[in-house]
Amino acid sequence: MRLLTLLASLTLALPCLAQTEIGSPTINRALNDSASGFLYLYLGGTQPSTAPGEIVEWSFFDDDGSTNGQRVTPFLCEQTGPSSWTVVAVGTSRASTASGVQTHPFATLVGNAVMERSKSYTVGFIAMGYTLNGTTLTPTSSSSGVVDFDGYNNFSDRWAYAQAPLALGLILGTGGAPLDSMGSGGRIYSARFRVQRVVSVPGCPPPTNLLVSREAALVIGAPFTLELRASNISNGAYLLWIGFPAVTRQSSCGLPLPGLGDFLIFPGSQITLVTGAINSRAVPIPLAVPNDSSLTGAVLMFQALTADLAIPRVPLELTNGLWAMLVR
Repeated sequence: MRLLTLLASLTLALPCLAQTEIGSPTINRALNDSASGFLYLYLGGTQPSTAPGEIVEWSFFDDDGSTNGQRVTPFLCEQTGPSSWTVVAVGTSRASTASGVQTHPFATLVGNAVMERSKSYTVGFIAMGYTLNGTTLTPTSSSSGVVDFDGYNNFSDRWAYAQAPLALGLILGTGGAPLDSMGSGGRIYSARFRVQRVVSVPGCPPPTNLLVSREAALVIGAPFTLELRASNISNGAYLLWIGFPAVTRQSSCGLPLPGLGDFLIFPGSQITLVTGAINSRAVPIPLAVPNDSSLTGAVLMFQALTADLAIPRVPLELTNGLWAMLVR
């Protein structure tokens, strides 16, 4: 079915900010870095990336036998000033196989890889391995030349560099570790990160019946299927709403509705999208997204109300919410 007349009236034109990938093409490049212990921060054309979203996967290119087994660690930065970025999540270190393009889950080691609304982000990596001791990142190895790059003095898809120990809360740029302080700037590294553009917001407290997405993004002009996962309902019904998010953080609470749960959609913006029966543990809810590029970048919230018809009092419960950004 069609995804709302409401969407047709949205004119949020954010063509550069709604991408599902951040970084540069993972292709074979001419150079390998001889330096070790440097952090590389992406400042090219596919950043800053706006929320909602979650870094779920990343790729890099390395096909040099001398780097086989050397480790690389990805990280996510929030832009906290015009020329400063703060590390907010560090992913699991990966050993290169020197086999070309290598793709791995981000697998957050410390921090939060969910990008909150009203903030901007970019990504980076360091050619070093890390483990987590309690809440402290501990380096286990230092490498050089792992990820292929082009340069120098090519700022068309810039990666900046800094020399500092990787840590949660580390500031890169103004007020922190200087960027490109030794010259030799203008590099393009073969590293790219994938953003999942549908993010669950649990609410307070987390519900028992869950709304999930079978797709990683709400793509304009494409089918979009939600799934209602009912924990203990075999004969019930649901009402699915869509509207504007009332929360800005994944951990935020919405409007408490006694006996129902936490309503996460801005009051007055919600409209009924679809109703249906709950007759299995996983109920698909197929939707269709209008083929209208002017919707790019619009952020919406989906949430459902469930009813258990097998119980005389028909108990009602709100599900979690799903942030979804419309992308092309």
